Amino acid sequence: MEQRRHTQNICNIGSAGQKRRRMIGIFLLAFAGMLSGFLIALHFETWQRLIVFPFFVAGFVALLESQQKVCIINAYTGKVEE
Repeated sequence: MEQRRHTQNICNIGSAGQKRRRMIGIFLLAFAGMLSGFLIALHFETWQRLIVFPFFVAGFVALLESQQKVCIINAYTGKVEE
């Protein structure tokens, strides 16, 4: 059976990229939270409230990228930010 080698401490974004992703993540989560509250207050149907799901996902992904110092798209393309 083939063993996969796990490498740690691979960072492809710098501190500026981390800060940018953290701010984007916080903004997206705040926006999604306010939009959710707005949709609930206006008594939208449950399935219609799913419109906020992509905003929550994007916000959490941005925060995870900031924390792990790894951008998914940069990792896919092999690019490294300084």
